[in-house]
Amino acid sequence: MKKNLLIVALVILVFMIIINYLIIKPKSVEFFKIQLNEKFVGYIAYKNNQRGFYLYLADEVSKEKQLALDTLYEKEAFNKPNVGEYIKHIIFTDSLLYNASYLGDKIEKLPNSNKCYLFTKIGIFRFNCYVMSIDDRKELGKVDEWAVNEIGLWKKQ
Repeated sequence: MKKNLLIVALVILVFMIIINYLIIKPKSVEFFKIQLNEKFVGYIAYKNNQRGFYLYLADEVSKEKQLALDTLYEKEAFNKPNVGEYIKHIIFTDSLLYNASYLGDKIEKLPNSNKCYLFTKIGIFRFNCYVMSIDDRKELGKVDEWAVNEIGLWKKQ
């Protein structure tokens, strides 16, 4: 009986590994290829730090829309805003960009790179927009990013 359970567990593990490499991995690399080429400007309408650091961007943000999104999704673990009427982009970022940003701040993503500018009341910051795994970086090849010494406050306002 224990031998059968071990075999079933191994089969499930192998099946999950195959799914990861055949289905999930290619989708993440394709997602990054599209996102890195794109240029956009957005305003932070919602921030989510559950299971990662996510910034939800809208083309325009009025105070009413900010408050509605913030209170609507504040206590929801799984039901988050989707790309649609108000949300135009979702950025999965690192803690540096997440912690430096506030609702209403402007983010400008540069084309053909992972470079972003964050416009706040304090000043203009440079950050790399997306967090990528080592495997994704290997598959993507060279990605244009800010050097470590270029990240952070760039110009005071």
